[in-house]
Amino acid sequence: MEDAGDVSAMVAKGFVSHPALLARFNSAVDAFSTDARAEDLPKIVKNLHRIERDMLHVPESDIDLPGWI
Repeated sequence: MEDAGDVSAMVAKGFVSHPALLARFNSAVDAFSTDARAEDLPKIVKNLHRIERDMLHVPESDIDLPGWI
């Protein structure tokens, strides 16, 4: 994850809440799944899980990606 330091700093300062992150993430999945960025979604999910697990210290979310991805 290229911006791990930035994300970690935002989490440490309380700028990132898990519910808000998930809401925004799910919105992006909906948008990305219909265009050329769809192939990047598995990598993006891995990055989300890293943020959840390593920075927010919460369980990884179950993300439903379209079956064709």
